[in-house]
Amino acid sequence: MNDSHVIKKGRKRSDDWQARYLADYERNGNVMNAARMANVSPTTVYKHMRENPVFNEQCEVAYGIFCASIEREIKRRAFAGSDMLLMAMANRHMPNEYRQNQKIEQTITHDYVVEIGTPRVPAITATADTIQDVTPQRVYEATGDVLE
Repeated sequence: MNDSHVIKKGRKRSDDWQARYLADYERNGNVMNAARMANVSPTTVYKHMRENPVFNEQCEVAYGIFCASIEREIKRRAFAGSDMLLMAMANRHMPNEYRQNQKIEQTITHDYVVEIGTPRVPAITATADTIQDVTPQRVYEATGDVLE
């Protein structure tokens, strides 16, 4: 069989799918939608990102452009009021800059004393029929066993 006629399973795609993918990814920042627009699966995109450092870098640049467009829109709308949906989008795509972080500090003070006494442990009495609470010192005195 001639190797030049190898047929691959899956979608037939043109050679310019990466350019179409990057253009849509730059506009929308969504891998699945951009892959659909380029007529490839997201799996294909991720495979090429892993195996092709140039394409991976292009994807990072496209995502950076998308995030910059969010930031431009945030600044534009800041003069007209607040838009919670846009801020939610910024939280998702640029968490280091826009996620609301909270720092909670707590100081606990008290003015009471906790007394730590000798613990009481159950011990078997000489008759071995009953159990009574005794201190470790009393158990040692009665049995000679060292308790920890």
